[in-house]
Amino acid sequence: MEDKEVQQSVRAEIRKHLSQCTEASTPKVFALLQTPEGYRKVESMVIFILIYDQITIGAAISNIEAELV
Repeated sequence: MEDKEVQQSVRAEIRKHLSQCTEASTPKVFALLQTPEGYRKVESMVIFILIYDQITIGAAISNIEAELV
């Protein structure tokens, strides 16, 4: 698999998980996802956490929710 294909695959999987975020379950992440800029920010944060903490996408989203003020 080429780098571009890997990136597309990872981004598609992140998109799938982020589409399941709701205002009730992850209100801070959900609020950010309402704008393209916010989506890109959350996506970048998830990718960073996936690389450096080596945890699942769902766990990364939960961590982001907990860290946002």
